[in-house]
Amino acid sequence: MFTSTALVARQGSEAPGVTGSTFDFFDIPSLNDAGIVAFRATFSGEGVEIGSNSQGIFTSLGLLVRQGDTVTDPTVTNATFSSLGNTVSLNSGGEVAFSAGLTINGTQSLNNRFIFASSALVVGLGGDAPGTVGASFNSFGAPTMNTSGVVAFRADLTGPDTTADNSQGIFTPSTLVARRGDEAPGTAGAFFGVFGDPLLNDNGEIVFVAGLTGVGVTDANNRGIFTSTALVARKGDIAPGPGNATFIDFGGYSVNNLGEVVFVASFNDGDATATSVSGLFLADSFGNLHNVLRQGDSFGVGANDMRTISRIDLAREGLSAKAVAFKLDFTDGTSGIFTATIDRGQVGVIPLPASVWLLLAGLGTLGVAARRRRAAA
Repeated sequence: MFTSTALVARQGSEAPGVTGSTFDFFDIPSLNDAGIVAFRATFSGEGVEIGSNSQGIFTSLGLLVRQGDTVTDPTVTNATFSSLGNTVSLNSGGEVAFSAGLTINGTQSLNNRFIFASSALVVGLGGDAPGTVGASFNSFGAPTMNTSGVVAFRADLTGPDTTADNSQGIFTPSTLVARRGDEAPGTAGAFFGVFGDPLLNDNGEIVFVAGLTGVGVTDANNRGIFTSTALVARKGDIAPGPGNATFIDFGGYSVNNLGEVVFVASFNDGDATATSVSGLFLADSFGNLHNVLRQGDSFGVGANDMRTISRIDLAREGLSAKAVAFKLDFTDGTSGIFTATIDRGQVGVIPLPASVWLLLAGLGTLGVAARRRRAAA
């Protein structure tokens, strides 16, 4: 696991805080503005039993919590961590949000039944779901946390207020953001179906992917990306950029503190039998969509070195106020991690470049160095 300038942790290296053990596997990390990295990892070694105490939540400063540890939050007694969620969220204050399963009084809960911020319980199994009439939390997705310590999450629901049509929602501990069965904004009467995990920025804006149901909803328009108040993009909408392509599905997405959303989407020219391709798109703070990169584009990785993009991937923390970071695979079998600065021009948006190469103008020294290292490899 690396930042662009340093090795954070390596398979086979000693796992800090776990005497006699070494790292085996790392999950996707989270990075804050201070350069601290948080991640879940598995490890092996002396005294380590797989499935019992072989997982941990770490930061680049050390071990935060280990599977099998006693829960120190005073509201949860006689409990130990039985499992740790593989997606963590680190805020600028160094707090780490994660989901977990617990063993309480000797009885093990299922995975993802509790959410913690560092050592403090945020919400747990059986907690009252805000904005509902008697529903309670049954399980959780991956949490997201902002610099104020606010946590947002997807949750499954149970209880007298719950049916098959409203059994899931997006929440903070005190607020219902969206619930399955609610009318979805910007859709002319469609209703939310199944949700993906949300992302939360420091201004409290929440972004998520959701399925759609209701009158007028078909396989061609039954999914979209939303904020808590607006539609960002919907399956079947015209994708920005050349041609007359329409969105057919959505992949990774990220949000920054300006309320801009970047996402990966697949699209085609409207012919259901056509082979789909993917692209990277940005929704600016005004709600306008912009084409950034597309599968099949030529991409410059160095002087006189243009390669053809075969795949685009985006992590959940891939967008800041200054730049977007993404992974590209190329048709020659090479790949790399890249950054591109955002030039909003005079109206606060990314200009539509004549070629992808123009988007990379103004890359900082760090981004250029990272590109050159990947190209050389």
